[in-house]
Order: sequence, then structure tokens, then C-alpha cells
Amino acid sequence: MAKGKCATGKIADDPYALLVNTTVGDTVTSVKFSPAGSLKQGRQKLKVSVKYAGGATAKASCDVDVSDREPPTVSVASKSGGACAWPKPGKTAACYPLKELVRATDNCRPAPTVTLTGCAVTASAPSNGSAADCYQESGAGSVCVVYPPAGAVAPRVARVSLRAVDASKNSSPALNVSVVVYGAKPASPPQGCKPR
Repeated sequence: MAKGKCATGKIADDPYALLVNTTVGDTVTSVKFSPAGSLKQGRQKLKVSVKYAGGATAKASCDVDVSDREPPTVSVASKSGGACAWPKPGKTAACYPLKELVRATDNCRPAPTVTLTGCAVTASAPSNGSAADCYQESGAGSVCVVYPPAGAVAPRVARVSLRAVDASKNSSPALNVSVVVYGAKPASPPQGCKPR
């Protein structure tokens, strides 16, 4: 497939690319394919016509499997490079849908699925341990970081690792997103930090 496309490039641009494991001889003057444009993903019927010096021609048809091997891309969704919150009344954790933390794109449809590959508290006010303080919400597809106690001086910081997987099972490298949570509204909230 052509990079960034969900189809091959024009076959006419490099007709010999499909003939890598085929011997056509060294007196070939032209190779033509029908269709000559790009091929979409999946099994495609292709007709090949080869012309040799001296005027002889050979024709054949074959099935070509066009597969997507390009992994999706994933990038941090917020301009600040992460997420930041302090608790709304009654809330014990800041929960973020995965798609709110990252943007995932792919060359083919459907859109890739974002998955959580890890979550660990890296800096913390008093903590229950990273497994208890950073978790994936059951059935909701969100990652949650437990707020530190209201009187905690330092925020709790978690590293959330996410990746995207497309319909062809190609996977992006994991991307780490920082989630910072405070026990109460900070005196000078960082840019983008808000109650949650």
C-alpha cells in the first residue's frame, strides 16, 4: 500500500514491483496492468500484459492480495501534553475516556481502537500503591487516577501508556501521557487543569 493511503499507489508508477518473484525476461519493453490505477485493500483481480522486443506479447491474470501493514499513529490530545484535575465535590478519582487523552488515526477505516497498556503512579502524595491509585474503569473504557487527600502538599502523577490498533491488527508504539491530580484546587492551577 502507498504510505498514508488505504490502497496501493498507481501500479503504472512501478509495474515491476508486482513481478518480483516472476521471470519475465530481459527483453521486456513494457508491462501493463488492468486496472492500472491503485488497488484497494483485499483480494483484487489483476490482468497483466507483457510486451517483448520483436513484438511478442504475453497476457495473464492473477489475484493479488493487498494488505494493510501500516500501523496507526497516536498522539497526545491536549496541547499541554497531558491531563490535570482536582476533585469536584464527592469525586474520589479523575477518570478520562482514552480517546480524550490521545488522538488515533489510521490510513484505513474503521478508525483504530485505543487501548490502555499500562498505568503507574510515578510521583505521589501519600499513596495506596500504583495499582490501586491508577486503574481502568470497568466497562467504561476510561482510565482513572485516585485523588490524593485534600491536605496533600504534592499532586499525584500517573504515567498512562496507550496504543492504537487498527482493523488489520497493526499496532502503534505505546505513547505515555501524564495525568496529574490534586487533592484540592491548587493556588495557581496549571494551564488546562480543571475540576473533574
